[in-house]
Amino acid sequence: MKHKIRINIIFPYNSVGGAFRSTYEIANRLKKLDYDVIVYFPFFPIMDEYKKISFSSINYFLRGILRSLIRRNKIFWFDCNFDIKLIPYINRKFIKDADFVVANHWLTAKPTYLLPRSKGKKFYFIRDIEQWAPYYEKEKEVFKLDMKRLVVADWIKVFLKNELNLETEEVITNGFNFSNFSVPHKNFNNKLITISMIFSNHPMKDANSGAKVLKKIKKRFPDIKIILFGFERRPKNLGFDFEYIRGAAGEKVKEIYAQTDIFFCPSIQEGFHNPPSEAMAAKCAVLATSVGSVPYTIKNMENGIVVNSKDIDSMVQNMALLITDKSLRISLSEAGFLSIQSLTWDKSIQKLDNLFKKI
Repeated sequence: MKHKIRINIIFPYNSVGGAFRSTYEIANRLKKLDYDVIVYFPFFPIMDEYKKISFSSINYFLRGILRSLIRRNKIFWFDCNFDIKLIPYINRKFIKDADFVVANHWLTAKPTYLLPRSKGKKFYFIRDIEQWAPYYEKEKEVFKLDMKRLVVADWIKVFLKNELNLETEEVITNGFNFSNFSVPHKNFNNKLITISMIFSNHPMKDANSGAKVLKKIKKRFPDIKIILFGFERRPKNLGFDFEYIRGAAGEKVKEIYAQTDIFFCPSIQEGFHNPPSEAMAAKCAVLATSVGSVPYTIKNMENGIVVNSKDIDSMVQNMALLITDKSLRISLSEAGFLSIQSLTWDKSIQKLDNLFKKI
């Protein structure tokens, strides 16, 4: 009887977001290849040493427990075919023996590293380099642990080699289920131009710069429609009219992309950065900052427009160009759609499957 490859994937908590979604996608697809996959969530949230005993740290801890009680071993927003286990904390007593064990966050890397060999050969899937964070020095030390490193984007591989002299085992980029985003009959003839942007209070998303740009654009082009969407409460006092959609996921995100002419991403830093690629798959003209995978997936003025972070004037200038130049807007939309087709999950999973079978 053929031995199933057993994989443990360890998260610090059960949450939403691009890093979680892409890992769930990988787990699903490995399961379809007859891997035995278990995803673990600690019941008690992992707290790093920078979280001192304070109101905010206690609040974080209690919210983590409440989240575990509500979600338990379920992921309500993603259709999973892999096993999920809620465990008290990361310890050999609660982790099954396996061939491989993958830490999916810097907070889980060291506890995973300390597990015995029977729990699997140790991998650390690095999805971002959080140089902006107060815990970066701690995170940097975790990168150096004797674990095989997977990274989600080429820029992370380059950074690890150039800055820390660390080798990467493989680059496993995010793929896309194009049917989740594609709009077969995109309407490029709407008189009303719609601009959409994800709104987040996370400092690296730089919604503040995004709002400044949109305020200037709305003043110059009062007839445009602006859609903001995300998981935060509706933002206040932005200085312009907008539609806000909270908690958009699945078909709702597809609906937003379908009516979007220009998709705007003002981030300061990202890991892979899914939304620009998703928008390209939906034939939106993308205006994005040069972070994450954007320099690798978007060639300026060929299949999108790339600008520097925080460069408000350049963002306004290029967005105005997309609004006024319909032929450019359509050509970038079409070129973006064609170029993004190469980012498939099949390619990424094949690389991972080959790696696991080789080691």
